[in-house]
Amino acid sequence: MDENDDMSTAGRPDGALPRVLVLLSALFFAGAVVAALTWGWFVPSLLASFGFAGLVAAVVAGRHALCGD
Repeated sequence: MDENDDMSTAGRPDGALPRVLVLLSALFFAGAVVAALTWGWFVPSLLASFGFAGLVAAVVAGRHALCGD
């Protein structure tokens, strides 16, 4: 093995997907707050559930990126 080889990142994705999912989740949660202030509660609850699902997906994708599971 060459001393310049970096085995810590070999075969792992760069983690862009979890960052994108967290950003989308944040946008859904922000949309839920705006919708709650303007339209009532059905639309905000819908947006918040999409945001939560995106957050869960980001955690799963991040774990996969870090652990390779």
